[in-house]
Amino acid sequence: MGSNSKHCGRQDTSGNPSRILAVEDDPVFRQLLHPILQGAGYRIDFAASVTQAIEQLDKQYFDLALLDIQLPDGSGISIASQLFNKYHVPFLFLTVSTDEAFIKEATSLFALGYILKPIQPAQFLITVKTALANARNVENLQTAIGVHESVGIAVGLMMSLGQYSRHACLTQIQRFACDNNYSMHAICEFIVGLFDQLSAVKNSQQRPRNVEDIFDAYKHHRRH
Repeated sequence: MGSNSKHCGRQDTSGNPSRILAVEDDPVFRQLLHPILQGAGYRIDFAASVTQAIEQLDKQYFDLALLDIQLPDGSGISIASQLFNKYHVPFLFLTVSTDEAFIKEATSLFALGYILKPIQPAQFLITVKTALANARNVENLQTAIGVHESVGIAVGLMMSLGQYSRHACLTQIQRFACDNNYSMHAICEFIVGLFDQLSAVKNSQQRPRNVEDIFDAYKHHRRH
């Protein structure tokens, strides 16, 4: 099936259980995760190393991946970029660390969040459910590109800044909208209008330098 870049449909839209890949080398922790996730109605597969994870990802699409940081042949962080750019699988980190540097790195890799070990089963399942819901929002936005002209144009304008792929731009819009309770389509309409305005006045100094500039401008727009 190659890189499995096609989405297989998630639980809420297809009626099939969401499939989760847990990349974790600790057999005790795997034994803990299995009944929790299976009991909540998810399909769960395990990989004990980076190599095993890539082998499974090449054969099967997953709706979510849970990544341990320390693995025998690498780290969960080394898999993260491939999950995002090649396999288009959303992911959460499993970690014992709340170090600020780690959190910053996890965010830069487009993780949907992180889960602290030892886990609390109820909170763990809430985090997994939320991550799957957020991932569906991105998938829905990808579909919207073919339906709503402003979404496709806005994503193209963001890509013109030279920082992100289309998938990354979609994720950024979705995260910004969810974090601030904004409409994703309203954000896209604003981005198109912003670039139209700047094109009309031909003022390159006011052109956004990055995605953060665009989102700051939208926040300013909302306040006034």
